[in-house]
Amino acid sequence: MSSQSAPPVQPLPSASALRLFTGALPKEIAEKAASYIATPGADPVFAWTVATALTEFVAATGRNGVGEEHRTSALMGYLASFMGTYSLLAGMSGNEPSTRMLWHAANKRSSKAAGLGESETGGDFGIAIPVGRDSFRISFFQAKNHHGGRLDLRRPPRADTSSNWPKTIAAANLRLARWATDGVIDPREHAAAVPNHQMFKLAAVQKRGNGAKGTASWVHYAVWSASAPVCFSLDSFRQALAPTLRQLRAAAEETRKSVSHVAAMVVEQLSGATLAEEPLKRQDFGRHLVEGAAGASSGWLELPMTEIVKIVGNFVELGGDWYFLDERGGSRAAELTEAVNREAVARGDLAPLEKAVALSVIALGSGAQPATGLNASATSTRSASARTPK
Repeated sequence: MSSQSAPPVQPLPSASALRLFTGALPKEIAEKAASYIATPGADPVFAWTVATALTEFVAATGRNGVGEEHRTSALMGYLASFMGTYSLLAGMSGNEPSTRMLWHAANKRSSKAAGLGESETGGDFGIAIPVGRDSFRISFFQAKNHHGGRLDLRRPPRADTSSNWPKTIAAANLRLARWATDGVIDPREHAAAVPNHQMFKLAAVQKRGNGAKGTASWVHYAVWSASAPVCFSLDSFRQALAPTLRQLRAAAEETRKSVSHVAAMVVEQLSGATLAEEPLKRQDFGRHLVEGAAGASSGWLELPMTEIVKIVGNFVELGGDWYFLDERGGSRAAELTEAVNREAVARGDLAPLEKAVALSVIALGSGAQPATGLNASATSTRSASARTPK
C-alpha cells in the first residue's frame, strides 16, 4: 500500500458548480430555474435542482396516461435523485447544502409501522424542510391528475349497504357543507372512525396542525397535468367558493329545503374546480418548494418533527450523502463507517448506521477513480471530508 499523499482537493466555487449542473440544460429548464432564482432568499443551486426535477418529471409522465399515484411516486424519485446531485454540488463547492427535503408518503390505511394513512388524513404526501435544528416547515398535499376541463375533487366516504347509509352520508355532507360555508370544524367530528369526505379530512388535518388559534394555509391540492405541476391551498379553494355557497344555502333555506338537501347541494358545488378561475390562486408547484426553502411562511406550517409525525405521519429524507476521499489508500469501508457513526452519535441522531448503505463516495486524488457505495471504496482512503448524513 502506498503511503504517498494525493494532491489536495481544490473545492469548486459555487458559480462553477452551478455551471457544471446547468451547462447542458435545455432552454425550458433554464427559464424555469431563472424564475425560481428570482425568489427572495432562494438558493440558486436548489432552484436549478427543483426546476430540473420537475421538468424531467413532466417529460416522463405528462403525456402517456400515467395514473395519479404512479406520477406522485415518480415525482418523489425525481426529487430524490436531483437532491442527491444538489448535495454533491454543494460538497464540490466546499459548503454544506443549505436546503434539505423530507418526504411523507401516505399509505392507503394507517398502520403502526407506516404511521397515519390517506384514509385518515385525506392526503397523499407531505414535504418538510428543516428550519434550524429542531423545527421543520411542512406542506401537505392531496394529488390529482388533470387532463383539461373541470378538476374532479370528489371523494365521498365509502358507501355501504346498511340501512344507516342515508344517515351516514347526510351527516358527512352536513359536516363538509358547514366547513365550506363557515369554516367550522368540530374536533369530535373528524375522528378516524367517523366517515367523512376526503376534503373534510384535509381540513381537519389542517385544523389539528394549526391548533385553536392558528391560521396557516399549509394543506394543498397538487395538480399533475401535461404541463408544469401546480398547487392551490385548501383555504383558497374554500374562500373562492364560499360566497356562492352561502348564497346557495340562503336560497335553498328560503324555499324551506331540508338541512340535508341544502348540504347535498353545497357538496355538489364542491365537487370540482376550474384552474383558470382567478380566485383559486394557483401556484407553480416548484416555486412553492423554492419559496418554502427560502423562508416563506405562506403555504407552510412550522412545527417540531415530533409534532408533525403525530399529525400526518412519518418522513424520510430525499437525496443521498456524498463523501470526498482526499487520500489514496486501501479498503477503508469499515473505518469510514465507524467515523460516520461517531459523528452521527455526537450530533444526537437517533441511531448510528449499522451498514454503510445509501451513501455515495467519490475518491479524489492521484489516479483515484470515482466509486459509488462504500463497498466500492477500495481505492479510497482514510479521510472523509465533505458531508455526513443528517
